Amino acid sequence: SLLPVAVIATAVACTSGPPPPDDGPYRATIDRLRADNNAFFKSKDSPLPADKVATFTALAYFPIDESYRVPARLEVSTVDRATVLELPQSHTEEKRKVRRLGVLHFSLPVAGEGEFTLTAFVEVDAPDAKRLFVPFTDMTSNKETYGGGRYLELKQTPTGLYDLDFNTAYHPYCVY
Repeated sequence: SLLPVAVIATAVACTSGPPPPDDGPYRATIDRLRADNNAFFKSKDSPLPADKVATFTALAYFPIDESYRVPARLEVSTVDRATVLELPQSHTEEKRKVRRLGVLHFSLPVAGEGEFTLTAFVEVDAPDAKRLFVPFTDMTSNKETYGGGRYLELKQTPTGLYDLDFNTAYHPYCVY
């Protein structure tokens, strides 16, 4: 069972809100995202070594479970906002430049009682906080998933909350 009890998550106070708006049938949306990812891995821009692209079939995913999609509230931090982190990218020489924006607060009912946090980052040149980069580890790390963790890309909803959906988590390209 996927329990995103993140190593970088700690129990905290959280205000929850209504679930994020659905962009259509949820399962179809996730299936389409996963199909697009598989197509990318089969393309000329694939992060896979050239000799592996021809034999690539599909990425492995956990079963889709809507209970791993929850709203998250961003608490913007004034600490470390000026610090730029340069994250290496295995598929390019360029480094991804991000800065710590704050902490996401959320509850995950399938993980039992308690509330959690994840650190949220934003691209250095982003004009606002509408899209966040969220790296995390959980109880599957180094067992069923990459030990270094997985990533989420979050969009702010019209409510001001973020759509935190672990069904969309992905591995960094260095895994492949």
